[in-house]
Amino acid sequence: MSRDAQEKLRSFLGYVGLGNPATRFLLYTRRGPDELDQGRWISETEARFPALKGRVQMMHVRGGASATFRDPATRTEITQRVKKIVSNR
Repeated sequence: MSRDAQEKLRSFLGYVGLGNPATRFLLYTRRGPDELDQGRWISETEARFPALKGRVQMMHVRGGASATFRDPATRTEITQRVKKIVSNR
């Protein structure tokens, strides 16, 4: 993802997050840990928009055939993550 795209995504998260403090975010990415340091990306986003602290999570999905919601393992993982986010409110 280009730097501009990342900044647009951060701005969108900040805008939505400030508008509704109960909103939590689960970002689905195919970029691996070598391509995108997820923890650093989230920390930088929270630094820019402190209201998002603890509300942004990132989920890595392997590329290829598994990178689809039609893949049962991917569907199960994302469903579990969303249920956990919702239950922790």
